Amino acid sequence: MSGADDYEHALGGLRGHIVYGEQTAGDTPVAWVQVKVALSYLRDAERVLVAERTRAEAAEAECARLTTERDAARAEAAGLRAVVEGRPAPTDAEVAAHDAAGGLWIVGSGGELNPWVSAAGVRYHRARVERYGEPLWFLALSAERRPCPWPTVAAEAATALAGEGR
Repeated sequence: MSGADDYEHALGGLRGHIVYGEQTAGDTPVAWVQVKVALSYLRDAERVLVAERTRAEAAEAECARLTTERDAARAEAAGLRAVVEGRPAPTDAEVAAHDAAGGLWIVGSGGELNPWVSAAGVRYHRARVERYGEPLWFLALSAERRPCPWPTVAAEAATALAGEGR
């Protein structure tokens, strides 16, 4: 049972005592005093219950906010991890989109690193992968020459390039 449930249970019992006291008190002064004292406790308990409910609602809202914030941070971290880990060779459509945005590439293989590789250079390195089976990784660089997210290609552009045999 939660704290709010405990309060609800106690309030129900207190209300029952008050009703019983009102019904049986008649003109007995002691019984009326007991009812009035119980009534003040009931009001205090109801205020505590309202405060507890408000606190619980605030805690639930904060939990939801923090969960959203955590999920956004995880997504951002995954995106940044993808940027710095590099990927296998980009497609022609990705190379064209990145080239149009003024981007370059870093191409790595084992201990070799080729910075500032253009679109033509990417095609050369991809041919090395196909010819020699050499494992390479590619890291996209923005026009400002900083690591950036992998280029995205609209579905229409990818379909058009595929139709041209690329």
